[in-house]
Amino acid sequence: MYKLNEFEELEATFINKRTKLIIEPIIRLIKKLEEREIVDEELAEKFGELLEGLKEFENADKKQRKAALYKNSEIIAYSRKQYELVAKGTLQNESMGLFMCIGLALGAAFSARNTALLGVGLPIGLAIGLAVGADKEKKAEEKGLLY
Repeated sequence: MYKLNEFEELEATFINKRTKLIIEPIIRLIKKLEEREIVDEELAEKFGELLEGLKEFENADKKQRKAALYKNSEIIAYSRKQYELVAKGTLQNESMGLFMCIGLALGAAFSARNTALLGVGLPIGLAIGLAVGADKEKKAEEKGLLY
């Protein structure tokens, strides 16, 4: 339904590693959808459009590449919104970014007394964010929501 074989064949034809990085998460997502027996016509249509865009991706101009990448992002967002499926590393990256911002604010608060402490909050936020994100990913994997 989601054209897994065609995506795998297309991946084998790609030479550029950056291009392969685009298609690998899509293949994992399709496998997860089939594993969970999710049938969605709208998503299947989006996969078909993405497949057409990726067939000419390496030789395409900037506008066509941008359209294919937009369709890729659209599929990922749709699968996350509808089925709560997320790619590995996504939850950890989001938590890390959030807690780094909080750590930066914490460092700014420390720097009110001593400006040498301005950079202290960032690594603290990074460490907390990595720990929280790893925990979120572990829970999501137990629920079968990671691909």
